[in-house]
Amino acid sequence: MDYPKSTPGAGLVDGRFVDENTTTGQPGSLIPASWGNGVTEELVNVIKAAGLEPDEAAHDQLLRSIRSMLSGDFKRAVRVATTAAIGLDGLQVIDGVQLAAGDRVLVKDQPSKALNGIWLAQANAWRRADDFSGGGDVGGGLVVAVAAGTTYGPSVWQLVTPGPITVGVTELTFTLAFGRVVAAGSYAKVTVDSAGRVVGGSSDLGGVTGVPAVVAGSMADIADTRFLAAADATTDKPVGINYAGGMSIKYPGGKMAIQFLGAVTHDHFCVRRVEANGIGQWRTLFHSGNFDPYSKADVADVYNRVDTNYLITQAVEALLPRRNFGSPDFIRIPDRTGGLLLVMGTTLVAPESSVDVTLPITFNMGRGALATVAAGTANNQGNYSAYATLASNSTLRLTQDVSTTTGAANQYISWMAWGY
Repeated sequence: MDYPKSTPGAGLVDGRFVDENTTTGQPGSLIPASWGNGVTEELVNVIKAAGLEPDEAAHDQLLRSIRSMLSGDFKRAVRVATTAAIGLDGLQVIDGVQLAAGDRVLVKDQPSKALNGIWLAQANAWRRADDFSGGGDVGGGLVVAVAAGTTYGPSVWQLVTPGPITVGVTELTFTLAFGRVVAAGSYAKVTVDSAGRVVGGSSDLGGVTGVPAVVAGSMADIADTRFLAAADATTDKPVGINYAGGMSIKYPGGKMAIQFLGAVTHDHFCVRRVEANGIGQWRTLFHSGNFDPYSKADVADVYNRVDTNYLITQAVEALLPRRNFGSPDFIRIPDRTGGLLLVMGTTLVAPESSVDVTLPITFNMGRGALATVAAGTANNQGNYSAYATLASNSTLRLTQDVSTTTGAANQYISWMAWGY
């Protein structure tokens, strides 16, 4: 587009339009219809290219069109972005920044998303920014940078609402395109969004914190897995533990858990189960301080079940030896010098007579003896009895006594002597 230099009679002076001058007689320039229509069409094409509908009553469409095309999908930066819903008035503090009149604000968290967009802060009611007030100003996919803010400064946000968009009617949704979401540092766990960006970080391992808080009340009521501390306010500590540290490991669902606790003032460690319908007892853990394994049986000398059964059998046979008893015979318990010695036998004795029996083993010290007529061999017509006395540590004297000798016969006397 240029001046109508090639149009005869246009009345250009030095290639430019001039006004009529009656003093000098200079005629005014004429605007040819073809040229005027061409200029108008060119302006209309610019307005349409920016997405606006030409309006002869609007006098800012060319400016808005140029701004839109200059910025393309990028809007001029805003000072801050909201972190929650706000009232659209007054010079308030947003994301840690005190607003001044004229500050551009990305409003993105309103309950009615049609109110989202770029606004200008004012002492009274806010108004939408000039580049975010009409349909031609806003298209899906536009981006805007945020300059300041504790949470979102600096960052870049993108409008993800698809077009066509009518500002004030269409619900607008912005999402973070670039920027800091978590503070710099190392984290044990991170949260990643659908775009593959880290949007959260934590070193909290399922309730486990670096310095646990003292449990006030019952440890059985802890609802998650965590380190814990127990003190005066803790009501269900083990007996003997006043101040302790430990942990509670929660089983998924219900109340069940395993809890460990160790005293911080002495070597006392306990464990218990928290059950679905109650609480298990605290159990003390043995360690080298209260059950020194080095003072117990050497592991190298441990016997298996076969070895143990053999040793028990040997011990029983040593204490209670098996014998095929003759007459006389003896048994010694245990079967070694000094053990209890029992000597026994059966001897034939005539009525009203005594018999000395030489013992099969000599007592170190005889302690006593007894005798009775063997019931299976008794042959007596009257009362009878038998006596036994130790004549010496190697001799036993047996006597058969009857009330009458009529019909009396020799009797087998069973006897026993004891000593060691």
